[in-house]
Amino acid sequence: MAAPERVKILIADDHQLIIDTLTLLLKDAPDMDVLEEANNGEEVMQILQRRKVDLILMDIEMPELDGIEATKLIRAKYPDVKVMALSGTKEKKTITKMLDAGASGFVLKNCTKDELISAIRKIARGSKYFSSDVSEALMDIMAESKEKQKSVTAIIQRDQLTPREIEIIKLLAEGMSSPDIAKKLFRSSRTIDTHRTNIMKKIGVHNIAGLIKYAIQNGIIEG
Repeated sequence: MAAPERVKILIADDHQLIIDTLTLLLKDAPDMDVLEEANNGEEVMQILQRRKVDLILMDIEMPELDGIEATKLIRAKYPDVKVMALSGTKEKKTITKMLDAGASGFVLKNCTKDELISAIRKIARGSKYFSSDVSEALMDIMAESKEKQKSVTAIIQRDQLTPREIEIIKLLAEGMSSPDIAKKLFRSSRTIDTHRTNIMKKIGVHNIAGLIKYAIQNGIIEG
């Protein structure tokens, strides 16, 4: 998607000094015009009702209506308008909320003029842009999500095990064979083999070593 000939920008921040500084920084960019300014999300929505802009530099912590809630409304009512978060925080929770709201990028306020202009151009063309610190935070978020998913999966798997299956896991971990377990539990070897296969499918392991490791990690047996 081609960028507009000149990117029409709205700056939203509750500190006038920030707005004035950003306006001055972007003044010499040959392909950008700062058309409007707002001190909160409510003012942003009022401006959008009467004037078209291409991109909003959006602060997050603002009175009346913060940047996250304003971004949600903008993406719902004005889907063609791009939002770039410009914030002093790199808190993971805030980054996640802003991106979930529909922001196309997240740049920290300590960025350079060149980075700011480059980010605006990329987002105006339909790309995403994140400051390096924000990218690192996003990588951490992804890693944490994977670990959390593994933990949740393990709990689900453990809860899916029946009391009989847990008993068989304990006996297998003790080194007992299927025929031995069958005798102890008054079942056929075929029944025990079926349980064993089902257990391994449920917990995602392929051999006794994996089963023992799982049993230790989940407190079924002591290590």
